[in-house]
Amino acid sequence: MATMTQVKTGLVRFVDNDILPHLPTGKKVALGIYVALAANNLEAKAMQYINHPAVSVLEVVDSNGNVDIDKVYQAAVPMFNAGQRVPIQIPMIGEYMMDMTDVEKIYKYIKEA
Repeated sequence: MATMTQVKTGLVRFVDNDILPHLPTGKKVALGIYVALAANNLEAKAMQYINHPAVSVLEVVDSNGNVDIDKVYQAAVPMFNAGQRVPIQIPMIGEYMMDMTDVEKIYKYIKEA
């Protein structure tokens, strides 16, 4: 299990280390500011949805807000079989092609947080 703080820290580390360096200056600044501000609200926003039926049916967040990151990781792995790349839309930035390497990095960053 990972706390919401660990999830936030891992996601921010991924953006900082693996997305921002590849963006042109203007988009890098915009996304950097957005992530810094959004990260401050992540835990509170996530806790608002913890009891929503669409979230509770997944059984990945406990009543204390801890995330079963291993369960999420195991569910994500088959989506990236055989080197598949999945497009992720980042508002105002554009498309980011995500692959298994990204999933592994995010998982590692959260575990290390």
